[in-house]
Amino acid sequence: MDLYAAGLEDGPRDSSFRLPERRKQLEQYLSGWENLGRAQHSHVSVPGGYDAYNAIEVHGGVMAHARMGPAGEIHFVRLPSPSKGITTKQWTIRDLPAQHFEFMMDPELDLLLLIEEVTSQ
Repeated sequence: MDLYAAGLEDGPRDSSFRLPERRKQLEQYLSGWENLGRAQHSHVSVPGGYDAYNAIEVHGGVMAHARMGPAGEIHFVRLPSPSKGITTKQWTIRDLPAQHFEFMMDPELDLLLLIEEVTSQ
């Protein structure tokens, strides 16, 4: 009942989390939203520092930083969520074919969209 009220769904029956652990996780999740307090502080560093990137996008718990130019790249950081058991993960896509681009992402769909700026000659 509490899961439904929170807009959540029960996980798979073969989950490694037992019912008491899942109940505690739900209570932490609900308490976090009720109190809007910060449970922990996380610092995320990116290669070259934030000033080296031209665009930042955050969607679905993933933060992406894009660096445009001849060696274009997008650096991704999955943000941690202790109440959901999600740890930080970082990865980079390098050598993008476009020097000037916009990008959008949807991690839930495993989707990255690059829109290249093309100039006529």
